[in-house]
Amino acid sequence: MKRNTAILRGVASVMALFTMLCMTATTLTFTYAGIINSYLNINTTKIIQPDNADGVIEAAYDNEYGTDSSNNQAALLLELDVASENIAQAEEGTVLLTNHNNVLPLSENAGVTLFGNGAFHSVGISSKTPFEAIVPATLTSALQDTLGVERVNAVLGEQVYAELGTTSGTEIVEGDIAKVKENESTWQNNCNDAAIVVVS
Repeated sequence: MKRNTAILRGVASVMALFTMLCMTATTLTFTYAGIINSYLNINTTKIIQPDNADGVIEAAYDNEYGTDSSNNQAALLLELDVASENIAQAEEGTVLLTNHNNVLPLSENAGVTLFGNGAFHSVGISSKTPFEAIVPATLTSALQDTLGVERVNAVLGEQVYAELGTTSGTEIVEGDIAKVKENESTWQNNCNDAAIVVVS
């Protein structure tokens, strides 16, 4: 019995030492990856020289899309893959905290009204794309595509928020509540199944 205990202690000690060595080696490998790659002659980046003297020298990581910025086919594939990843992250990362009166999911014929400057001036979203194949989407356009243009009241975007900028890290930009109330008639009879408020 004592012999078995001694063997188990010995094995546990060796495994603990081995685990410690692995953790230390991993940390050192990540810390000195550049030096190790240089010594082993492994290149993880490619230096791209500019076409003219005014251009910027860039370092690009190896990737399946290549490094030629004039290759529209690869750039289109990259943009589609990024869009797909963004959609996946939104689907997996969105959390519904409460669902009062079972308002969600919206019924097929539901009409909604958009409130909040963030619904029309999103933070950190690009509204441009270099490819005609990819149409930039906004919250408004996505809802209109899904529910139908006549079922999404975006009047406040034109009447209250059109001239406002985007909320930044130093300034919150929001519409005047008095101006919002002036447009109350636009959602009293229609598009009043749900109010979608975007705070940014």
